[in-house]
Amino acid sequence: MIGLKQVFPLPSSEEWLLQLTKELKGEDPSVLERHDEIEEIDFTTYTYDLGNNKSEGYRRGNARGNDWNIATRIVVQEEKSTNTKALELLMTGCNELVFDFKSNETADLELLFAGIEFEYIQTTILTNSAETVSRIQQCQASSFPEKIKYAIDPHVVGLEMIRILSPLFLKKQSPFILINGYEMQQTGANATQELAFCLSTANECLGVMLEEGMTIDQATACIHFSLGITANYFFSIAKTRSLKELWASLVDAYSPEHACSRNGIITAVSGPMNKSLKDPYSNLLRQTTEGLSAAVAGADSILIQPYTLASTSEENELAERMATNISLLLKEESYMHIVNDPIGGSYALEHLSTQFSQKAWHLFQELEARKGVFNSACAAHLQELIHQKAQHRLEAVRTGKSTLIGINKFPNPTQETANYKPSLSYYGLSQLIIERELMTEKHD
Repeated sequence: MIGLKQVFPLPSSEEWLLQLTKELKGEDPSVLERHDEIEEIDFTTYTYDLGNNKSEGYRRGNARGNDWNIATRIVVQEEKSTNTKALELLMTGCNELVFDFKSNETADLELLFAGIEFEYIQTTILTNSAETVSRIQQCQASSFPEKIKYAIDPHVVGLEMIRILSPLFLKKQSPFILINGYEMQQTGANATQELAFCLSTANECLGVMLEEGMTIDQATACIHFSLGITANYFFSIAKTRSLKELWASLVDAYSPEHACSRNGIITAVSGPMNKSLKDPYSNLLRQTTEGLSAAVAGADSILIQPYTLASTSEENELAERMATNISLLLKEESYMHIVNDPIGGSYALEHLSTQFSQKAWHLFQELEARKGVFNSACAAHLQELIHQKAQHRLEAVRTGKSTLIGINKFPNPTQETANYKPSLSYYGLSQLIIERELMTEKHD
């Protein structure tokens, strides 16, 4: 350390506010105060620190500095065509293949994985089948590499499936339980609800694995998270950093032997909730800020999905290519993967992260008092809270309090076909796509 605080004396709060007022040309600093109705928090776009800021710890980057995996989801269909697509993605910069087996759990693994050098990439397997896990583990024992995550959602397959799968990972752990905050965010949940849902789900899964004979260090190695990222840049950063801290606090309660057990593996995912099919190119701006927020927050992987994800039209090559290019630009042009914790020391963001952590921990405790998110009564309570937030989001766009370019302001003068797939659901809640909802209301 070079002692910057000794070279440059720390100003008093009065001196700091005086300078701020000067920069605002005489306006009161209260003009920089904000209230967010959806997140239910008050915050300022500035924060003064008296030297007590603590940005070190589980919010700081990840094990590889600030580098992240560029992830792309591939739906497993016919083996040879899926294999060709995977190889093409690797050649264009992707280094994490996310194979979605849910529509073809019996795929021929030899044909599907031919020519892919898995030892140089991260691989994620989306599946609802214990048999698929077993088949890949057998393949892994002979020729398949060890750098693999499974993404099995306990809210889709049930806790009993987690109990059945736990012995397969007892001797050699790999992340296999996906705590799916992304899907909750896509139903309209705010950051507090998404984080509390993640904590409650993870806590329940830890309990199951401990009952099956795992230690806490073994059990934590079997869990990874997804978080939804939005165009609200600062909130997305704060939410990701909060999850790191909250997960560390939760694991601490189990007294792990190894410090690395407190590190949460996080994949940041962008989705269609705030995207537009009528004004497709505005999506690239939204996706870029979403990717940047995930990068500076220290996500381990970033999955920017094509803005045509919810469209009924055929795959859009431009949308898919740009989804990968955004992460490449953030690395190769902006070097965001080199600077460890680039947002660290931003007192306003540290304060915002702390607020999210406190509110999420309070809601988590409330959910646990209601016997956790797998309990039907607790689930109904959380569903109602999230439904209210989803309606609040829609109303804000309807009335213009929230602006989405191309959706409720500055419409695209070029006529674009905008056909959406039917609404999906998760945890008993319908997926929220704002443009689709507004189009449906207009037609009604």
